[in-house]
Amino acid sequence: MNMQASTVRLLEAANFTTPQALALAEAIDTHFQAMELVTIPIFNVRMGEFSARMDKFDKRMDGFEVSLKEMGTNLSLKISESENRLFTKVAALGLSAMTIFVTVVLFIVMNGKK
Repeated sequence: MNMQASTVRLLEAANFTTPQALALAEAIDTHFQAMELVTIPIFNVRMGEFSARMDKFDKRMDGFEVSLKEMGTNLSLKISESENRLFTKVAALGLSAMTIFVTVVLFIVMNGKK
C-alpha cells in the first residue's frame, strides 16, 4: 500500500480528486501486479537455481564422458583381441599350407628317385 499511497499523493498534487487518485492508483497497482515483473533479487534467485541445474548437468555430462572413454577403451581392447586371434589363425593356416607344400615336395622328390 505504500507505493499506492505515494501514487495517490502525487495524483492529488496534480489536482486529481481523492476518488480519482485512488482509482488511478488502484489501476496502476493492478496493472503492475498483472505484469509479473521480475525484480533483481528474484532474478538472482532464479539464476542461482538455473546455475545449480547446469552444474548438475555438467556433472552428468562428465560421467557420460567417462563412460564413453571406458567404452572406447573396451572396444579397442576387443578389436586388439580379435586382431590377435585373426593373426593366429592366419599364421596357423600359413603354417599348414607350408607343411602341405613341403610334404608334396618331399613326396615328389622321394618318388622321383625310384
